[in-house]
Amino acid sequence: MRKQRFEFKYWIGWSEYSILQPRLESLLSRDPNADSNGEYQIRSLYFDSWDRACVHEKMSGIESRKKYRARMYGEAGS
Repeated sequence: MRKQRFEFKYWIGWSEYSILQPRLESLLSRDPNADSNGEYQIRSLYFDSWDRACVHEKMSGIESRKKYRARMYGEAGS
């Protein structure tokens, strides 16, 4: 069975951030892959099909489309 992933992104101001950040920190655990600052690097490399279908679908605004992606987490070579 294939799982669907959904992301919702919202802009918030500093005042909202200063309220939400401590509340969320008390509820959520840190990512174990993060560095001492709670951050980690992600590099993504996207591929297209031979007929450039991926870029054409993206430019056309098609929401549900195939993506061919390779990701690397952390520092290069680690």
